[in-house]
Amino acid sequence: MNKILLINPPWNRLFGESALIFPLGLSYIAGVLEEHGFDVSVYNADFVAGRGRPLGRWYRSRATKYNDYLHILNDINHPLWQEIEAVISQQSPDIVGISVTTPKYGSALNVGKLVKKIDPDIPVVFGGVHPTTLPEETLKNKEVDIVVRGEGEYTFLDLVENVDKLHNVPGISYKERGKIIHNIDRPLIQNLDELPFPAKHLWLEKDKYSPESFGEISASRGCPYKCIFCASHLLWTRKVRYRSPENVVNEIKHTQETFGTYLFRFADDSFNLNKKFVEDFCNLLIEEKVDIAWKCGVRAELIYDDLIKKMKSAGCKMVLMGIESGNNDTLKKIKKGITIEQVKNADKVLKANKMRSVHYFMLFPWETKEEIDNTISVIKELYADTTVISVAVPFPGTELYDMCKSEGRLPREIDWATFFPQSPDMLSLNKNFTTEEFLQLIKEVERVVGGYNKKKRRKSLLSDSAYFIKVAMRAKYKPRDLWALFRSYFWE
Repeated sequence: MNKILLINPPWNRLFGESALIFPLGLSYIAGVLEEHGFDVSVYNADFVAGRGRPLGRWYRSRATKYNDYLHILNDINHPLWQEIEAVISQQSPDIVGISVTTPKYGSALNVGKLVKKIDPDIPVVFGGVHPTTLPEETLKNKEVDIVVRGEGEYTFLDLVENVDKLHNVPGISYKERGKIIHNIDRPLIQNLDELPFPAKHLWLEKDKYSPESFGEISASRGCPYKCIFCASHLLWTRKVRYRSPENVVNEIKHTQETFGTYLFRFADDSFNLNKKFVEDFCNLLIEEKVDIAWKCGVRAELIYDDLIKKMKSAGCKMVLMGIESGNNDTLKKIKKGITIEQVKNADKVLKANKMRSVHYFMLFPWETKEEIDNTISVIKELYADTTVISVAVPFPGTELYDMCKSEGRLPREIDWATFFPQSPDMLSLNKNFTTEEFLQLIKEVERVVGGYNKKKRRKSLLSDSAYFIKVAMRAKYKPRDLWALFRSYFWE
């Protein structure tokens, strides 16, 4: 077993767009495999140089392209799939690993078909939150041979070292003589510092990515909260494990030296969960004079004035805050663990410190026009520079999925490739409206939020353009990369 190819299947590209950020998980697996002597490459089939996602009108752009999306997904002879087949064939892998989320499930199966077309004997391995949640259903597809459940680094390594003795590999499910076998779970990695840095140097065509594409980073794994719409705990559990601040800072410096990256984004579910960790991390950045900008996801009830001041002094330029709803009853129902009052208090702290923020909201399937109007009112009242609003999706394994299923909201025939916010199947979950009425409501919400965002962005541009130009000049960005930096700095 010499050559391993890890693939992120296309999804944004099915809408004529491109993923600007490379999945971190595949890069971590690649780093472990490389460390143990394997020849490994990472292929982002969802990336096209120079093309990004639209800054606004997501529902209108995705909704109008929905039929095109389905057409490409169901036409294995489409030029997109031919291109991917050619890359796989050129790489000539001995084993293929594919990262799978629920919206990408159909696309991932297509990639599996392409691998089997090239050589039926190449093992195809699915990993990620969707196959972890539904390993048996996933393995019923002839394109899939093995499922890696949960944390993937050492499980995948163990798998490739024992591909002929799969019964010895904890953390996998696989097919043997027509039967599906589930091996015991693999224990979580207790010391995250022992992992090598994500092997971003192994990305195919890495020279075509902007420096910001390499800035995705994670300081912890796991989330203790019980939001009914989130499936994160299925992959990482609710136990939170941290890397050391020193290890995180060393990765930042390594990434900056290797790829010229200036702006970093933390992928942690709740970066400010452990105040001491954040303070130690910020102090280390300041002490070592690490010149970067960074952004992270935060929880509203854990925002403190002294912490925001410390983060800002260490280069934090933006915080991303999941608020979800402008109704306390909805927040309680979705088990968010916050109140509108706490959100407003956090908002005051951010405003006082001039910390740029992005707020995330959702429209839930039971909400009425009045409740949605309440959410819009809260959006207008807050300080956020950008607001993102979407339709909640009941992903498998979540409490929201079970709720929608028991209430008869889900379609009889489930096609996981339709489980994303702009899908007509998701729009029809709210029984208070017809699909057409709900789409019209979303367009109105999008118009209001879009106007709000435009006003805030204009203010940000006026106040921070000089700083942006200074950063771009100091970092010596190529002209083609300036737009990516600009988007990343001023918007989520």
